[in-house]
Amino acid sequence: MAIDINNVTLGTVKHRGAEQPEHKAADTRRGAGAQPQEHADKVELSSDAQTLQQVEKRLENAESFDQAKVDKIKQALADGEYPIDNERLASKFYQLEQQLNQ
Repeated sequence: MAIDINNVTLGTVKHRGAEQPEHKAADTRRGAGAQPQEHADKVELSSDAQTLQQVEKRLENAESFDQAKVDKIKQALADGEYPIDNERLASKFYQLEQQLNQ
């Protein structure tokens, strides 16, 4: 039996030539009158996944950036008043290039 995935809506499965509620489509596979079976599935997260969840929680609770400070720096850049240390900037670009080439 082919399923038309282009016309799937929540709660219904549309087969070619017929549309059935999702639970009825499942019942026909199990046989009429069969009770759904409950399974106890178990999921274990790896240590990396657990660490990622902890980081996400910390980021959610972290304070956002200081918009006033950003606006002040933008204005200073636009006015040509923001001090730029060309030597430090070049050094940081060089360090970045070295890291990328490793």
